[in-house]
Amino acid sequence: MLKGESILQLQIGQLRHDAQTDPLTGIHNRRSLKVWLDKLIHEQTLFTILEIDIDFFKRVNDTYGHDKGDETLKALTVLIQSIARKDDIVARIGGEEFVLVIPNQNSEGAFKIAERLRLAVESSYIDTIGYITISIGIASYPEHGTNIDQVFKKADNALYYAKEHGRNRSVIAN
Repeated sequence: MLKGESILQLQIGQLRHDAQTDPLTGIHNRRSLKVWLDKLIHEQTLFTILEIDIDFFKRVNDTYGHDKGDETLKALTVLIQSIARKDDIVARIGGEEFVLVIPNQNSEGAFKIAERLRLAVESSYIDTIGYITISIGIASYPEHGTNIDQVFKKADNALYYAKEHGRNRSVIAN
């Protein structure tokens, strides 16, 4: 009986992992990100969101195919993880959109991290694709909102501004 229970526990653990993880990149997914953000807000921990989007990603998929697009997403994941600190949260929230949550960091400090990431991506060659760039919208809790939706809206607006004003830039929400 114990062997059957052990197998069941392993299966439950795998299902839990699958429910919280982006299958392509192995990082947190939108659902898992929400759990982490809820925890930070419950604890009233200052944090900053970097909303990251690959510039002209559709062109990568259209020109090189979805397999190369997937490789590009994986390469960006590695770059984000290389910049992230131990307690930071890296998530893919859809398509070519990523989020880096930086606990205990205000928007000005997070801007420096965003720029390090942006420059690292800009200077990294991806096999057969070449070089890519990213745009980043930055918003902090509680500076830019008192709940997750408000902070994300501000980060999204900052990201949109970055894209509308030339791409390959980091913008702090106002």
